[in-house]
Amino acid sequence: MPILATACSAAGGKRITIELNSVPIRTALQMLWAQGGPEDTTFKIDNSVPEDITVTLSARNVPFDTVLDSLCNGTGLAYRVDRGTYFFQKTEGRADKIVITRFGDNLNWDLVNADPLEAARQLLSVFEKRSDQDVAADPTAELTEAARRLAQDLLQISQMSPAEQAARLKDLKKDVQKYLKPPKDPVGARRTLTIKESNTSFSEAMDKLGEAAGFLWFRRADGRIVLRRTTSADAVKRIFMKEGIFDALSR
Repeated sequence: MPILATACSAAGGKRITIELNSVPIRTALQMLWAQGGPEDTTFKIDNSVPEDITVTLSARNVPFDTVLDSLCNGTGLAYRVDRGTYFFQKTEGRADKIVITRFGDNLNWDLVNADPLEAARQLLSVFEKRSDQDVAADPTAELTEAARRLAQDLLQISQMSPAEQAARLKDLKKDVQKYLKPPKDPVGARRTLTIKESNTSFSEAMDKLGEAAGFLWFRRADGRIVLRRTTSADAVKRIFMKEGIFDALSR
């Protein structure tokens, strides 16, 4: 029986390394198959797939099936497998375009009717970030950890000169705005995002995707990026007040 999927049902296959930067979808699939397509398989693309769809993808030593999963999610394709041939076709309700190009610590991005949560997944992949993407999980533990870290930062700032304190507090307040003003809508409330920007930082991009998709994101001490569901501003304030930092950050 043919299998229909919007993404691979299980990660596996040959591990590959591939870099695609705004490559036409047909060329991208040719390159992907050349790198590590399953033995004795080929692919065909339905006429419903527009010629101008492009792929931006960065993968290093990643299973073929995982890369194919990202490609399908990023371009709005589905596929079925029949007697060794992967048949690709366009699906409804998925991203029209997700293009993310990394330049050092910054990026250029072009999203058209994109699922912001999928864009966040691709952004994390492009920047090679280890992550925990459980957006249904409660954010209390992560907010508490963030508040304690901020309390330590404030203690260090209190020992500086007045001029240094003013500068550091300004930067600190800017960093925590995403906590004091969390996204109002839950995950899935908004389904698409269209944006085109250049020279955007990773943090700025994640903030915008979190606002659009309704999630909070955190950077742990080990560098791991954690995504959690949103919560109310009052809940954030209670946690920050408990750690004794809300008044200082609100001045």
